[in-house]
Amino acid sequence: MDVLNNLLIFIDGNLERSSNGYLIFSLASAIFGLLVFLLDWSFYIIKNKSLLNLTYDYKVPFLLVAYVIGAGGVGFIGVIINILNFHVMGAIGAGVGWPIILPRIFSSVEAKVDEQKINKEEV
Repeated sequence: MDVLNNLLIFIDGNLERSSNGYLIFSLASAIFGLLVFLLDWSFYIIKNKSLLNLTYDYKVPFLLVAYVIGAGGVGFIGVIINILNFHVMGAIGAGVGWPIILPRIFSSVEAKVDEQKINKEEV
């Protein structure tokens, strides 16, 4: 029940940055990812076309789990390395746009690793 309370506090905009706050941000991102997935699946059922270019057949449970975990993971990592704002809009951005944000996270991490290698070589 404490997690739900913290989630509601986060949505209200009053949760502080902490390890618990990062997990709540990740959970909010996963929930928004779930909503996007369910909306796209509903659109696919009605119009037989996916806006996310996903193919819904027997793989729906796997796609659901992958999309939710992907959104939560990108939300968690993105807020830790300051690509996403620690706000509800950042969680919505992670939930909706995580397929676009994930390559930016990888490139940001690669740039930091390259920068550290250059700094070690100079010393």
